[in-house]
Amino acid sequence: MKRQLMFHTHVNTGQSKKISVLVQTEYEQEKCYLDRISRDGLTISCDTKTLQNIMPNKASVAPKDPISMRTTFKLDKSIHASCRVIFARRLSKDHFVMELKFVDINEQAMQDLDDYIESTLKSELQNKDTCKIQTSPSTKSTEAYKLNEELNVTYSKVA
Repeated sequence: MKRQLMFHTHVNTGQSKKISVLVQTEYEQEKCYLDRISRDGLTISCDTKTLQNIMPNKASVAPKDPISMRTTFKLDKSIHASCRVIFARRLSKDHFVMELKFVDINEQAMQDLDDYIESTLKSELQNKDTCKIQTSPSTKSTEAYKLNEELNVTYSKVA
């Protein structure tokens, strides 16, 4: 029997907004920034020092040794959730991203998250509709042929 896979759409939170995420580990609380969010998790970015404070004495994330943390961030409303680190990736010398999956999130926070994602997707769709590019030519082929006759332009059609 084939298992149906579920794919959650990631929504970019935009580099202009810079939504901060407070990450509470066992040891301390750090501030990161939200890059993308979906219904099942989020992607946050941080610098080297912050990553070392979040994941002390860890070179990488192992599936059998998960890193758990509490996160707090504000989209339209404040959302608190327990998360697990899936991976941490280095983008540049002092810039890292971490993919987190929600482990425990309450029902109201999930509804707020759904509302935010839906409103963001609707606004992106409306922006695409207003910025449509004309893909069909404005002149018909017979009109173009007549225009070429008037200008005494010849062309050959290659098959």
